[in-house]
Amino acid sequence: SAAPVRTPRQAEHQVVAQVTARLAAAQASGDFARLAAAVHDNSRLWACLAADLASPGNALPEALRARLLSLAGFS
Repeated sequence: SAAPVRTPRQAEHQVVAQVTARLAAAQASGDFARLAAAVHDNSRLWACLAADLASPGNALPEALRARLLSLAGFS
C-alpha cells in the first residue's frame, strides 16, 4: 500500500507534535537522560525552523517570522 501523502504543513505539524510529546513524556518519566535527549531534539527542531524563517524565500509575513524567530531564540 502507498504511504499517505502529506503536505509540507502537515509534515511540519507532525514533527512538532512528536517532539512536544517526547518532551512531555520525558518530563513525566523523571529520567534525566531521556529529558536531555528530548530537549536536544527540541533545540535541533527550532534551529531548523529558525534557518527556514531567516531564509529569503520564506513566504510568511515579516512580523510573524520575527515573532517565531524570537521564540526560536528562546527555545
